Amino acid sequence: NKLLIGGILAIQLSSVLLAGNSQQALIDTLVSKSILTPEEALTLTQKPLFPTHQLSGFMQLQAGDDLSAGAANNSLVKRARIGLTGHVSEKISYNFVIGAVEAPDSNPHLVNAFIDYDPTATFKIRAGQFFVPFGLEGQEPIFQNLAIERSSVVRNMNPYRLFRDTGVSLFGKTKWAD
Repeated sequence: NKLLIGGILAIQLSSVLLAGNSQQALIDTLVSKSILTPEEALTLTQKPLFPTHQLSGFMQLQAGDDLSAGAANNSLVKRARIGLTGHVSEKISYNFVIGAVEAPDSNPHLVNAFIDYDPTATFKIRAGQFFVPFGLEGQEPIFQNLAIERSSVVRNMNPYRLFRDTGVSLFGKTKWAD
């Protein structure tokens, strides 16, 4: 009985395909035969989620006030960054960030420029210029650092400019136990 229904369905689907109808006609046929629910059909007709792009950025201002006679007030942009992140596909993402004003010379610098390939849920491969996990303080995003700067010790011990380096990295996470 199921074989007969499957054969009839296959003949009807092939006639839809041979007639040159669109993917929507095929989906409508599957819904009319109660093989797909209308909700499942809707998920099939939605556009893919890729590529995606998200623009982001932040600015840190620093102000000082000298109350002595004749002293000028100090206000400056300590750091300003703008970036673009997104996904090219389900397994490939990118991150590109430019620091418009970056310490120590307040000149523009490339902060991040990397691509992630995520072949499995367990690990990723990253290639390009990216953040190097160096110490506990270095791993904190700079825009979350209330002191606006990392400590002098951490800055002097870090051999990488902006805590970034160029290369390829393999990393990931897994659940070892419940």
